[in-house]
Amino acid sequence: MPSGVQSIISYEEEDDLQHQVNEAILACQDKQAQDVSVLELEKDSGAFTDYFVMCSGANPRQVQAIADAVDERSKRWACA
Repeated sequence: MPSGVQSIISYEEEDDLQHQVNEAILACQDKQAQDVSVLELEKDSGAFTDYFVMCSGANPRQVQAIADAVDERSKRWACA
């Protein structure tokens, strides 16, 4: 495989990952989450993920609604 093809695939994967992170942030914001932040992990860390999207809510019911919204959007990503 030519080296240019590999880099294009990497960019596409990175764009998809960035899209997923952005969608998770939007899901949090749709449910009025507070203190939304993104933690990007080092690529060489051996972690099971590249990013953590973190936020807080005013009460347990709101936190559950936020989690459900992120889960719903992630299911749409898997089907797309």
